[in-house]
Formats: sequence, C-alpha cells, structure tokens
Amino acid sequence: LDDLCSLLHLGRDDEFLRSVNVHVLNLFSNLIVDGIIREHLKAHIGRFFDVKLSLCTAELVALLRLLGNFSMMDDACVSVGKYFSEVFEYVASESNVVRRQAWTVLLNLSCNKRCVDVILKTEAFDGFETGVKGIFTEKNEVILLKSIKFLCNVYQGMRIQNRKPFSRESILNALLSAKANLILQATLFLTQAGSASEEFADAQRLLLMLEDC
Repeated sequence: LDDLCSLLHLGRDDEFLRSVNVHVLNLFSNLIVDGIIREHLKAHIGRFFDVKLSLCTAELVALLRLLGNFSMMDDACVSVGKYFSEVFEYVASESNVVRRQAWTVLLNLSCNKRCVDVILKTEAFDGFETGVKGIFTEKNEVILLKSIKFLCNVYQGMRIQNRKPFSRESILNALLSAKANLILQATLFLTQAGSASEEFADAQRLLLMLEDC
C-alpha cells in the first residue's frame, strides 16, 4: 500500500506523472471497499487537499471520484465532511464533469446524519451562499438534480437540529439566510419544469422543507 501511494506525485507539472496520478487515484476509488485501504487513506486525506490548486482537470475528477466513493462509507464519510468547504469550491467550476463529481461528493455526504451535522457546524465561507442561490441556474439536468437533492437533505437535517449550539457564522445560519431566496427560485422553477420529471418532484420536496424550516 505504501508502495502504491509512493507512485502519487500530486502537484508535479509533468504530463506523465499526472497520468500516473489519475490511474492511482482511480485504482484507490475501486479498492475503497477494503477497510485497510480506507484507514490508510483517512490518515492521509489532508494531503489531497493540500495540493488541490495544482491539479489538472483529469486529476481533480479522479480525486473527486475517490472522495465520492469514500463519502459513501459510513466509517469514513466524516473524514471527507471535514473538508466540505474545499469540495464545495468546485461547484463553481466551468467544467461540467468537475461540477458533477463535486455534487456527487456533497450529495453522498448529505445522506449521512453525522456528516450533515459536520456540514451545518462548518463556518460559512466566501462563495457558499452565492453557490447555493445559484443552484436553479444550472443547465445540466444531472447536476441540477444532485444539487436539489443535496439541499433537501441538509434542510431536512436542519429541521431536527437544536440550533442553540450553532454560531452565527455557521453553514446552518447561512442556509437560513438563503431560505427566502430559494423559496422564490423553487416556486418559479416549479412553474417551468415538467411535472413528471424527477427535478420537479425534488423541487416540490425542497419547497416543503424550506417552508417548514
């Protein structure tokens, strides 16, 4: 396992090394079901985020795919949830593939109650509220669906939270601040979306969540 990790040269500006990085990250994605490998990666997950700004698109997609698989594991997802702000940055990417993979990670995290707690307690950051409010402008249907489902899950998590322990700067309070805007956008979206679509059903569910928060 250490030998395999030694093949990663993240942050190096070399086409061959970048190609190796992609293959190794994809291999880890496929092996993540192994508990020993998960524990090893949990101990080194911060390393991936330390070099994220120097990754090319292919490396970034492979890393987000790995994090997406990681975030589906109950014993590992909180390790990814702690880097919520870093993952959320990529929902503003110009690349559809990067945005889709980022929302996959976020959606997976939002399916776990412990991760939702971590997300809601995270300090709000530049671009978060703007990113949330921009969800309904997404043209890619797959990405739109993932992002609406994510919001449904986190607002559902807010409904059962004791809000007293949360700071004013928390994601929870940023979501409360975005609520009125999202209600307007969801209402408008429902007048335009096909009533038989999955997006319509999830937008309806989100609207109910927002009105009940």
